[in-house]
Amino acid sequence: MKTIDTSNPEDVARAFTDYINTLSNQEKSLAKALHNSHRTLQQSVMRVFLQFVELLDDDYKNNRFDARNETSCELANIIMKKTDEIERSLPFI
Repeated sequence: MKTIDTSNPEDVARAFTDYINTLSNQEKSLAKALHNSHRTLQQSVMRVFLQFVELLDDDYKNNRFDARNETSCELANIIMKKTDEIERSLPFI
């Protein structure tokens, strides 16, 4: 089993996407596991997800998507339009 360097964002992202790639429709179980984490960590996870949404929105605006991620980019664009920067800035408590 490959060791994950948790200080390296690339390693963590690769492990996360590798796990997602093998989920076989178990996304909800992963979401529940994240939901069961410490509340401060929930806030941090959400902060990362919102950063991801911002990146997908940028891809949408610059037409950097294809059929595999088009719907995700469109949804990211809707989320960004319906929220403002203050609503998306989550405090670290």
